[in-house]
Amino acid sequence: MIQKHTIAAIVLFCLLDVSIANLEWFFTADAAEITSTGIARPTDYATIGRENNGTAVGHTDTLVTSTTFSIGSGVRNDDLVFLEVLSAKKSTTITPPIGFTMVNSTNADYFQLAVFDKVWQTGDDTVDIPLSWTGNDSVNWDTDAYVNADPASVVVSATNHGVSSNICTFPSVTPTTPTDMLLMICASNNGGSLSKFSEGSLNVQYASHDQFGIGDGDYLLRSLFPTDPQVASLSSDSSNTDWESVSISIKPSAGPAPVENPPSVTGGLQWYFNITPPNGGPMYSVGPYYNDAFCADTLGSVLYSHPFACHLGYTKYGCRITGNGFAYPSDFPFPVPASEQIPGSGCVEEKRSSASLPAGWYFLFYTATGGSVEKCSSLSHFRELAKTIPGDEIPDYRDMRCPGAPCFSVGFDTACN
Repeated sequence: MIQKHTIAAIVLFCLLDVSIANLEWFFTADAAEITSTGIARPTDYATIGRENNGTAVGHTDTLVTSTTFSIGSGVRNDDLVFLEVLSAKKSTTITPPIGFTMVNSTNADYFQLAVFDKVWQTGDDTVDIPLSWTGNDSVNWDTDAYVNADPASVVVSATNHGVSSNICTFPSVTPTTPTDMLLMICASNNGGSLSKFSEGSLNVQYASHDQFGIGDGDYLLRSLFPTDPQVASLSSDSSNTDWESVSISIKPSAGPAPVENPPSVTGGLQWYFNITPPNGGPMYSVGPYYNDAFCADTLGSVLYSHPFACHLGYTKYGCRITGNGFAYPSDFPFPVPASEQIPGSGCVEEKRSSASLPAGWYFLFYTATGGSVEKCSSLSHFRELAKTIPGDEIPDYRDMRCPGAPCFSVGFDTACN
């Protein structure tokens, strides 16, 4: 019987219905390893999130040239902190606070929006932080703190601007990873509040005073495609409301490196899955993997394909089976008859042997009389064999194309769980 965690395995093989021409985003400098065939081993990323009690809001009551602001008490070491400032005069020049860097500054018809960020370190101030600007002005501000954020890879969109409208529209931005955090900021010259975003459940806050207001919301992205335009409602009179908005894509920091096979601690036993070549020949083992979970994660996609959403968290629908896994040639039927199943239905624990593979990237290769596991660096050579020699073939996803396929990892787990 196939174990649940095998069927619901969350592995590298993201099933995006896109062409090879659209996959250049996958083969980027963010990859920890690029082989000679262009197959990338992507960096694992931590989960980015807004810190609980990491936000604060405030304003000045009069026209002044400086004030102080604060950061929420929930901020922690290495958090990425954003300071968003609305000044009532578009001619005002806001000085970046000490330690902060300008991310964006834009002028609307009658006011301006400025965004700064910094990496907060233990011992840095959280209250009474000086903020100054040129000329007498009033400002509203808010701060947000994000855990597991990469400060070097903040992507800022162009800004949007609206006149006589209480619907704030946020511009599209292209993320750098499938799990970037999208931060959307809206400033307006008509107080009220920022009440509803068009996308999911969001963290929303708003600072409003003296007919001006600034607010933001965020949510985790689910792909590398440009974001859809989002909107938020301002609870103000649309006839005299101008607004300015910006979208910021925040990349998560790199997570721990993939865990490779340490020396065996179980008397020489390691985990493998078995392959029975489709055209006959002896069954052979693929591995080793350090434990059953690592092996099962890979075996899940050997057996079945699944939606990309499964990378982002298990749900019954998001991890549904959509076709054959990467052990099967593209012309195989789905579902596969029991008599024609290529992978074994579970991982097995065996002693290390001459069949053990060094940790790395491999693909399955079948011939008219058997099969083998080959290094991904030789993929081009074997593709030529498959074109000219009857019975030679390389398996692939059924009716789909996937970044990395048909190569897979041995010796470490590339799951996104």
